[in-house]
Amino acid sequence: QFEGHSGTVYCIDITPDKTRIVSGSSDDTIKVWNIAEQKQEFTLSVNSSDFNAVKVTRDGRKIVTGSDDCSVRVWDLETRGNVATF
Repeated sequence: QFEGHSGTVYCIDITPDKTRIVSGSSDDTIKVWNIAEQKQEFTLSVNSSDFNAVKVTRDGRKIVTGSDDCSVRVWDLETRGNVATF
């Protein structure tokens, strides 16, 4: 069981290598989970924005998110940084 969000989980995706789950929530966070260890690896966030869409890229290196602030963001899973916002 993966516990850690303080709000409703709206979306999930799994990396192509099936080692991680990425979840988006109403608690304004994206969490990245290690499936084998069943624990949270890290959290990505922006101020006051529910995440309601998340998709891992085919190469498994980035995620794309959609949020209530009408933005689309691209995140790098290695650096854990927001690399683009639309």
